[in-house]
Amino acid sequence: MAEAGDIYADLVAAMQDDLPAGSETVNAILRRWHDNIRHFYEPTLDILRGLGTLYNTDPAFQKTFRKFHDDLPAYLEQVVGAYVDELENAELVKMLADEETSQSLNG
Repeated sequence: MAEAGDIYADLVAAMQDDLPAGSETVNAILRRWHDNIRHFYEPTLDILRGLGTLYNTDPAFQKTFRKFHDDLPAYLEQVVGAYVDELENAELVKMLADEETSQSLNG
């Protein structure tokens, strides 16, 4: 739990530094967030995106994250959405490359 608190504190610092969604610094923090969730279960990309949305729409999550900073719930939704978009894009690129390799090998 302490690790999660550190992650959210680092996201507040990134937000206060006006770091945009998709920046390397923000994505590095979100990779730590993603790895932290993996201590409990392996989230799908849909689950990660849903968490980002819930953090900004669910009153209980809003209350939790506003303890760090009033604007953190909205920032979380934005940066988690962009992070998941990048993961989805990377997955598609890999799938296309694998398909191309398979087709080259088969003929």
